[in-house]
Amino acid sequence: MTEPTTDLPEADALDQRTEVSDVDAENTPTTAPPLEADPADVAEQQAVVDLTDEED
Repeated sequence: MTEPTTDLPEADALDQRTEVSDVDAENTPTTAPPLEADPADVAEQQAVVDLTDEED
């Protein structure tokens, strides 16, 4: 039995996974702050979300 192989080099595969993660992060609504969030960061993120909602 042979191991399945991919046509992509490992670096490209890592880059693609990173790109998907970035897109998922951008498209995922932040309904709850992270567990270890700095209150100032949470307020800033909420302000950005509010601005984004107003633009739509």
